[in-house]
Amino acid sequence: MNNFITDKNAERPASKKQLWALYCLTKKDYRGQGLTMFEASKLIVQFNASKVVSKIGVNDTPNQVKKTLATPKKPTLE
Repeated sequence: MNNFITDKNAERPASKKQLWALYCLTKKDYRGQGLTMFEASKLIVQFNASKVVSKIGVNDTPNQVKKTLATPKKPTLE
């Protein structure tokens, strides 16, 4: 199964995996809100980016920022 957003499926309802990812990132239930696959994808990218940015400190050196961005995310049971 193709998990990429294309012109053909962008307007379909968000997948269960996308809705679960959004829940894990925000602790908010997005079911029943009429999100499309494209909208859900944009939100996932936005929330992932904000989590990365929040880990970067104001006084971090460029090397510390690189290390933060390169550190793989550890799986958690949420």
